[in-house]
Amino acid sequence: MVSYMVVGIGINTNQQKFKNEICEIATSIKNEFNIEVDNKKVITQFCNEWENKLIKRIEKGKV
Repeated sequence: MVSYMVVGIGINTNQQKFKNEICEIATSIKNEFNIEVDNKKVITQFCNEWENKLIKRIEKGKV
């Protein structure tokens, strides 16, 4: 049984340059859509969505 879980995720938002070892595969919202995003809004929305989905899974007994 799992008692605790740590989840890590990275979202490149406004970054335009990346280190040589990942520059061929890494991208960002800024590079893909040519828009700057508000990082506070992105993380707030992400956390709200994550929480809502987790609550639904708990209610269904899937967690």
